[in-house]
Amino acid sequence: MTVPAPVRPPAVYVTSPFASWIRVGDEVRHQPASVVHAKRAGTTTTLCGRPASSWPKFWSLDFVRVDGVRCRACVDRLADPA
Repeated sequence: MTVPAPVRPPAVYVTSPFASWIRVGDEVRHQPASVVHAKRAGTTTTLCGRPASSWPKFWSLDFVRVDGVRCRACVDRLADPA
């Protein structure tokens, strides 16, 4: 029996203050409904410093590749983490 390799999560994932549900064919998807922010797992704030502990998390979305409007400060912080 072959055991699949563990999936490595993205360095940062997507969070957003608001979310919505949409139907795509037979599938229902949860998606960000406002500006998306980047967040590291285990933290309570976004990369730009906004408290996001109660915001919806989108674990399967990669901030770098997400569709929609990304927070400029999170983009800048990701590009220059210093």
